[in-house]
Amino acid sequence: CPGRLWVSELPQNIMQYDNEHQLKFTPLLSGLYKNHGFCIHQGRKIQYAVVGSENGVYMVVPPNSGDSSWKCEHIFDKPVSDMLYRDFDHDGENELLVITPFHGENIQIYKSSNGKMLKIYERKKKMPFAHAIWGDTINGDEYAFIGGRNGDRELVSIHYDRDTEQYIEEVIDVGAGAANCMMYKVDGEKRLLVANRETDEVGIYEW
Repeated sequence: CPGRLWVSELPQNIMQYDNEHQLKFTPLLSGLYKNHGFCIHQGRKIQYAVVGSENGVYMVVPPNSGDSSWKCEHIFDKPVSDMLYRDFDHDGENELLVITPFHGENIQIYKSSNGKMLKIYERKKKMPFAHAIWGDTINGDEYAFIGGRNGDRELVSIHYDRDTEQYIEEVIDVGAGAANCMMYKVDGEKRLLVANRETDEVGIYEW
């Protein structure tokens, strides 16, 4: 049964809604299978969402003030469970990092060229059941953090090295089996908070 992407404008006071008074939702995209991945990005001028599914990846832009029309662009046509859409190489254009297929074992990065998405990086080692994913900026560089729940259960970081013009991978942990991860800041220092499902623990990684 195909799914949908629904949108709704939130009011200032959401407490006015209950079982009898529901928010009004509008279907924006239909015919999606395994619509799973979701992240919000702040562009140079706009804020937008990126949605991953078996149908590929869609970029969704909310309406401007006074404009009721949402904009939706199909930017990638291969099956994806989760993704990041960030400017890893600092050239002013976003690259698309994907876990493919659905919670698959392939970590790939694509770049738009002449209207086509070209693969510019693929992790050589497979990551079975890739699941956790987070993108953040560290010391001016864009990082991706990805964790797998099968095989070696690795947690890795990937970033673009501007000196060598290559994507660099670092293995942060092995055997933990991350289901989710996120970056947070304590006393000005960034740390990675990880739900290691396969070992029934919460891990905090700092560097």
